[in-house]
Amino acid sequence: MTPLDHLPLVESGASAKQWLDTNLSWWENESYWPVELARNGPASWPHAQAGQLVPAAHAVPTTATTVSHISETYSSISFDVTKLGSPVVVKTPYFPNWQATGATGPYEASPNVMVVVPTSHHVTLTYGTTTVDWIGKGASLAGLVGLGALAFRSPVDVGPDPAAPVIDPTV
Repeated sequence: MTPLDHLPLVESGASAKQWLDTNLSWWENESYWPVELARNGPASWPHAQAGQLVPAAHAVPTTATTVSHISETYSSISFDVTKLGSPVVVKTPYFPNWQATGATGPYEASPNVMVVVPTSHHVTLTYGTTTVDWIGKGASLAGLVGLGALAFRSPVDVGPDPAAPVIDPTV
């Protein structure tokens, strides 16, 4: 976890391709690295059209904070901050399943990290199950139940094959 010196720049309305293209430009030019690019974020963060980058000299500075007492497991991250409202970059890949307690966010930022804005001196991020995950698990269960029902169903008698030749038993 690292406190940010500048507010991230939110790329408003960028398509997935535009977001990736801008990230590549950001990554290739180290002078832009002090200003994280965010896919979304609070209204108080500077917003720009897709493809724009801001050098540190033109960025909005933040109030300094100190991050301490960092604890990480496979499915959670927690830490303490000294100042509320100062964004902190969490150097763990962003995924929508991450949920923050004691902070707003997480927001996706370059290069595939998360940014949170602490609203409490203790912040916890947990990797949880979303509604889409539950829908997928329910659909999988329904499919397995349907497959099981088919496996135990008695065979269907469809009668003789109308295309098969008729054999006369008297001959």
